[in-house]
Parts: sequence; structure tokens; C-alpha cells
Amino acid sequence: MDTPDEGSDEHIAGFIMNKLYAHGCWQKRGKKPRKHHSITNVKKGYPKRYRGKFDKILSDLQKNELVNMFPHRGDKEHHVCAILERDVLERGIEIANQFRISEDLPLWDNELNEIL
Repeated sequence: MDTPDEGSDEHIAGFIMNKLYAHGCWQKRGKKPRKHHSITNVKKGYPKRYRGKFDKILSDLQKNELVNMFPHRGDKEHHVCAILERDVLERGIEIANQFRISEDLPLWDNELNEIL
């Protein structure tokens, strides 16, 4: 299996999913988010020259129901968290793990037991 290159849509999507899982930024459908990040904060830690791609990739992740983006009170920008449901968790972990492979990080298991 090929690992995504830095700056590719797949690498950025993996970076986003990995960051949300690692920081405990998730929610179950219909519930309040446990934690969340601003869009600006999600981009931090990724090379600046690729950050312009984040909005499109976040939108794609939301369309695929992997993340939820929402306005946050008193803040002009949207915030984001991962959806933590069985039917999407496996896809989200797969995306995050492709990023983790490319960065030589240990893989998440299918249940996210490492952080739940």
C-alpha cells in the first residue's frame, strides 16, 4: 500500500483525522462535541505552503460524514471535530493510519483503544 506524500489530499486528510483523534476532538451524532478545534488550530503543525488546501479537504471530510464543522459561539470561524460512530470510525482510522504510516508513527487500532 502506497503512503501519501506530504501535501497530497490524502496526507492532509490523514493529518486532520489523526489530530482530531489524538486530541480527543470528537462527537457522537446528535450529541455535543467532547472537544473541538478551530479550523485555524487544525492547520497548525502542517507546512504552511499546503494550508490553503485544508478548507476543501475539511469540506470533503464533512460530506463523507467523517467530521462535523459548526459555528462556535463568540467565534467568527467554524470549529471541527471527528464523528465517533461505528459506521464511520473504521474509515476515519484508515485515513489517519495512512498518515501515521507516512510519518512512521504507530497505528491506531480499529477501536481507538489507545485514546478512548
